[in-house]
Amino acid sequence: MRRILTCLLLIFSLFACQDRSTEDINAVKACFSEYKHSILSSQGKRAVKYVSQRTVDEYQKYVDWALYADRRTLKNLSIINKFQVLLIKHQIPLEQLRSMTGKDAFIYATNHDWISNETVVKTTITDIQLQGEQASAVVKIGEKLTSHKYQFIRENNQWKFDMIDTLNTANLALQALIDKQGVSAEQLIFSMIEAASGSQVSSTIWEPLLIKKP
Repeated sequence: MRRILTCLLLIFSLFACQDRSTEDINAVKACFSEYKHSILSSQGKRAVKYVSQRTVDEYQKYVDWALYADRRTLKNLSIINKFQVLLIKHQIPLEQLRSMTGKDAFIYATNHDWISNETVVKTTITDIQLQGEQASAVVKIGEKLTSHKYQFIRENNQWKFDMIDTLNTANLALQALIDKQGVSAEQLIFSMIEAASGSQVSSTIWEPLLIKKP
């Protein structure tokens, strides 16, 4: 009798695990769907609800670098970080920027279509793999499977899109574009910013906007 009860408990546990896995997979899909819809409709306040705290923290670094980083620090940033920071400095007025948090910066970027809609609109996810409080999903562009995976993190019992790996991938793509065009990182970044804004980047963009008090 004890063996029968043990077997039944094991069976029930297996079904419970399967139910939780299915629920989590559906939740990851829903998270990305909501994020995608928010990006495509330029709804920053909605989009930020579906990204990880690590993502928001990364945007906080952008704000801090934009305000306080000196020329040497900016020059030593990765290509994608340099682009993000210089774009912020070029586009956002100081009086607005100085009161911004990382969350505010992400919302601003979304509202102003800094995240490429052209790529997002074709993107879906498939083959979701769960690993405790983390999950990964294969990225699909149109009908084509890619080798890239999106990462998700469960925070406060809600799945969030973690953009850090995606930013790293964007950095590699920018480096490949630099190599292909035979230009410097600064030349490419300036041309991208000027194309997006319609105005020339100032030579003073490398200077700190504020001096941090000791």
